[in-house]
Amino acid sequence: MTLYSIKNLTLSYPAGLEVLSGISLDIGQGEIILIAGRSGSGKSSLAYCMAGLIPVAIPGKINGNISLLGKEILTYNPWEICKHCGIVFQEPETHFLTFKVEDEVAFGPENLFSSQKEILHSVDVSLEYMDMKGFKRHPISSLSYGQKQKLALAATLALRPKCIIMDEPMSNLDIDSVKRLTNLCAALKKQFQTTVILIEHRLHWLKDIIDRVFVLDDGKIVYSGNASCLKNETWLKDMGLRGVFQKRETSSKKNLHRIETPMNLQFTKVDENTQKGFTRGRNEASILYARDIFFGFNGRLIFNGLNLKLGSGEILGVCGPNGSGKTTLLRIIAGLLMPQKGVILINTRPLHSIPFPERSRILGFVGQNCDHQLFMSDVSSELLPPWLDDMDMETMRSPDDMLRLFGLDGLGSRHPQSLSAGQKQRLAIAASLMKNPRILLMDEPTTGLDNNNIEKLLDIFLDLKSKGSSICVATHDQQIINEICDHRIVLD
Repeated sequence: MTLYSIKNLTLSYPAGLEVLSGISLDIGQGEIILIAGRSGSGKSSLAYCMAGLIPVAIPGKINGNISLLGKEILTYNPWEICKHCGIVFQEPETHFLTFKVEDEVAFGPENLFSSQKEILHSVDVSLEYMDMKGFKRHPISSLSYGQKQKLALAATLALRPKCIIMDEPMSNLDIDSVKRLTNLCAALKKQFQTTVILIEHRLHWLKDIIDRVFVLDDGKIVYSGNASCLKNETWLKDMGLRGVFQKRETSSKKNLHRIETPMNLQFTKVDENTQKGFTRGRNEASILYARDIFFGFNGRLIFNGLNLKLGSGEILGVCGPNGSGKTTLLRIIAGLLMPQKGVILINTRPLHSIPFPERSRILGFVGQNCDHQLFMSDVSSELLPPWLDDMDMETMRSPDDMLRLFGLDGLGSRHPQSLSAGQKQRLAIAASLMKNPRILLMDEPTTGLDNNNIEKLLDIFLDLKSKGSSICVATHDQQIINEICDHRIVLD
């Protein structure tokens, strides 16, 4: 049975920007579909159209036809669409309407007038699917970004729709959660004939469950076929898509040490030379030192006497499952969170003693949700905001050069919120580099990036390293860890 039928769909946003052109496709009940493509190719916009959000909730001009179960989608009431199609957005925080985990999952079924018994059952089953049952009564604000992503998935599952559209659902998940999600997609198809539409860059995990693939480029479908293409590395590279990454050769690369660490970072199961090199000044020109850090909140101790060094010209990877403290560690180092005990030293100076204007020239920080760092009305102003002082201007890079470097040239007059998620990510990283900071703190920097832009980003990081900059990157992306990191720590 045909679930979706799209005929000659064209979409333009209010500024006159055409983002989709001539899209035609059919999707059957019980299929697992992959919509892939480079950053900014129109994937999310297509998802919004299929969910009935454009033009009802998101302004846009649509030509063509979208039918859901044989009925024009714009003739449905919003609550009717929710019964047939659920969508998980790229930014999980845009989902949430309540303050507690169980309330968020119950919200959808409650508004569909499900019985109390059905609601309680849906909450438990959906949280169990996403390994979040232990967080049932937790406030949403206490969750990590990856846990929020799993909560958004659970809340959508609780609606039991015939179709689930997931926009980059794996971008902030650890490997175990990614495997759980792929198994869940296969189970939804097998047990309930649920249609799953995945928009994703991390294709390696999907190649064995996908039925058909649609590839978008510049708002048009450039490939439509079965999933055998996902096992062809040459084809993936030609399409600008991610496959199984190939490790690059870099003459400056050091040996990679895997260090298993509990929350207090007392190193275990490492050889004596590695431990001495890492904990006693593996680089005598250490630029950053976290000493005896204690931090916790909501009754949970996250760091118990953490000690960490980052040498000049080093790249450190921070790994660990969702909720292990990676983002918290970067925020402490950046001075966004204050530890209950301990000190962060930058070139032997306590971080708290460095004035904020000077600190912003030393530290560059990009968080997981780049929307929190984009404030201006156009892209160019994000790189050259009006509050910069004379000392800032002395070290500033050229905005035009940065736009070209990150593949954003020609977008300077666009509003940042009109960009795709991948473009916004690159813009936030570019803005963080404008003052030539000595230390870069990057939280999941490859989120939303296609293969070509990831390769460019890794080259930029290696170039910065060669010039003496130090980078601390929190990530689940093994490509970053294996290709460019000198050392890594694993939080658990």
